[in-house]
Amino acid sequence: MITHIYDFLEKNLIKFSKKIAFVEPFAKERKEITYKDFDLFSKKLASEILKTLGSDNPTQAPVLIILPKGIDCLISFFGVALSG
Repeated sequence: MITHIYDFLEKNLIKFSKKIAFVEPFAKERKEITYKDFDLFSKKLASEILKTLGSDNPTQAPVLIILPKGIDCLISFFGVALSG
């Protein structure tokens, strides 16, 4: 049962790790990212968020994301969700 947004990604990562997860067709240069890379970048961002917040109860700290729609915004959303 999927209970966390990351469960959705993890389920698809197992099946489709090398397939394209997201595409930005209208960017200046077409951008795309595989499930494996999306997972990797999301986890790296989550790790950086936790390092930055330190041990001051990071699961309760708000994180603001101000980005245009696109792959970077999705990575940020998942990274924040993974950080707690």
